[in-house]
Amino acid sequence: AEKEAKKQKKIAEKKAKKAAKEAKKLAEKQRKIKAEQEAKAKAAAAKKAAQVKAEEQRLKELQAKKKAAEEAKAKSTQTAKAAAAEIAKEAKKIESLKK
Repeated sequence: AEKEAKKQKKIAEKKAKKAAKEAKKLAEKQRKIKAEQEAKAKAAAAKKAAQVKAEEQRLKELQAKKKAAEEAKAKSTQTAKAAAAEIAKEAKKIESLKK
């Protein structure tokens, strides 16, 4: 009976070692999966941040273009007004010379 008990104990120890090894493997696998998921999440967050930054930059550029266009329009309006005033002045001169 003692021999049988020792045999059973050895079998139990082997099974326990095997189970511990399997548990360790599983834990390592889960750790790797978690690390991969975290890396993917960080990459996705970085990508989104880069997209946001790019969109903000594009918006700034568009706003600058709009402002430049408005300033150019204002200048051209002033130039047109000045030209119109100059034309009117010349027309008056011509009219006064005709008299």
